[in-house]
Amino acid sequence: MPRIIDHCYFAIIVLVGCGPSSSPVTVSFGQFEGEVVAQWDANGRDMTLREPISFIDPTDKRWDAPAGSVVNGASIPAAFWSLIGGPFEGKYRNASVVHDVYCEQMNEPWEDVHQMFYQACRSGGVDEAQAKVMYYAVYHFGPRWEWGVEAEVASGPIREADAERRSRGARRLTRYQPTPPTADEIEQVRDFVLEEDPTPSQMRTLDRDQLHRRPRRGDRSRPNQTPMPQQQMDRSASSDISQRGEAFRSGSRQDFR
Repeated sequence: MPRIIDHCYFAIIVLVGCGPSSSPVTVSFGQFEGEVVAQWDANGRDMTLREPISFIDPTDKRWDAPAGSVVNGASIPAAFWSLIGGPFEGKYRNASVVHDVYCEQMNEPWEDVHQMFYQACRSGGVDEAQAKVMYYAVYHFGPRWEWGVEAEVASGPIREADAERRSRGARRLTRYQPTPPTADEIEQVRDFVLEEDPTPSQMRTLDRDQLHRRPRRGDRSRPNQTPMPQQQMDRSASSDISQRGEAFRSGSRQDFR
C-alpha cells in the first residue's frame, strides 16, 4: 500500500511539473542600435544626423539611418501630431528618424517601411494603442511609392537596340501622398483602435472608405439632428482632439471612451 501511494504522489508531481506555465509570453518588436545624435539645419525645419542609428526588426533585418541623413518628421502625417505628439518628441523619436530616412530613400516597399515604423515604436516603448494609431496614420495617410513605366520620346536617328529599349519605356519610381485626413477621420481612427483593439493586419485592411462606414459607439449618431457642416465638424473634432491628445499620449484610455 505505501508503494502505491508513493507512485501516486510521484505521478501528481510529474503532472504538475508538466502543466502549462502561467508566465506571460514576451513579444519581441526588435531593438535599436545607437542613439539619435543630430544637428538642426539653418532652415530650422530639418535635422542632419551626426551619428548613425539602426533598427533591427524581429526578423533580424537591419534598417540603417546613416550619418548625414536629413530628417524632418514629414513622413508622419502632421494632422495626427496633435493626438500622438510631434515626431521629435516622446518615445517614438527614434522610430520617426529611421522611418523618415526610408521614406526618402524609397528602396524598400512602402508597406514594409510602415510596418517597420510600428515595430520600432513598440520597441521604443510606445503604448500599444498609441502605436496602432500611428501605424494606421502612416499606412493609410503616409507616403507611398511604386514603380511605373514612362515612355521615352525619340529624337534623331537611333539604333535598333535603343529603339527596342525606348518602346519598352523607362521604369521610374513615383512617390505620392494620399489626401490628408480630416479631423473627424482622425477621431474615427482613434475610436477604431480603442474600441476594437485591432491587429496590424486588420488595420491595413480597414481602408478609408470602410473607416467611414464603421459603426461608432456611444451617442455620436443622432438621426433626427440637422447634420453639422463638414467645416464646422472638422473644427469641433480638431478642438476635441487637441484637448484630449495629451491624455492619449500618456496612455489614459478611459478618456476616449
